[in-house]
Amino acid sequence: METKSPVREPPLPQPGDSSQTIMDDRWVDRVMLPLLVTSLLGVLAVMEWLDLAFKHSPWIWTVLFVASAFFTASRYRSMTIELRQRHQGIQGERIVGQLLENMRSLGCRIYHDISEEKYNIDHVIIGPHGVFSIETKTPSMPSKGRPTVDFDGETVTVDGYKPDRDPVDQAKAAAYRVREILRQMTGEETHVTPVLLYVNWFVEPSTRDDSIVVMNQIYFYKTFDRLQDRNTLSATQVDFLAAGLERYLREKKK
Repeated sequence: METKSPVREPPLPQPGDSSQTIMDDRWVDRVMLPLLVTSLLGVLAVMEWLDLAFKHSPWIWTVLFVASAFFTASRYRSMTIELRQRHQGIQGERIVGQLLENMRSLGCRIYHDISEEKYNIDHVIIGPHGVFSIETKTPSMPSKGRPTVDFDGETVTVDGYKPDRDPVDQAKAAAYRVREILRQMTGEETHVTPVLLYVNWFVEPSTRDDSIVVMNQIYFYKTFDRLQDRNTLSATQVDFLAAGLERYLREKKK
């Protein structure tokens, strides 16, 4: 008897999905495969040493094993740092995602982890207050002192340091992409507000920049009503835009 899956449409993405996939792939590619090769060379080296009676030289395999061991150890150290950072980022995305889920009671639609080529859009809110694209950052904090994130209206500094990649540009680029998707799927021009959230950091107030919102996730949630867009959306508009975005997400998975 022929059977088929009862799942008719793929589920929508969850917070941190793409980061988790990247982390798993990196672990296999940069740690597990070198470790497998090193283990194999180690076994061969031991076998050659035991096979001296047959006048085989064990030095070639031994040198290869030692070189591979050093290579694997260096890869492991570098990947440990990267994986810790990625795991931290995934936790941050999930913390923000779980907090945003509470906004459904306000009539908002919440979407997570929209994967695009070479990057992802962490979260999108479509609701009566407008459309928001959210970029989540979870940098490590120093163990002492009162670390802060400062935004002067143009540039972000984290505990006095400027990030390698401009998070303001990232957040604005994500909002622009969401606007493009909505225009593509609905034919409507929709304003999308970029939001940059630093998980559990204290964000120093700065000169207000109406083109982007920079704060931590708790303050964003508590002050969401004040971030109302100039043109609020009706329930019909919310449903229309949400349907377009959901259609785009499901088509990507087919």
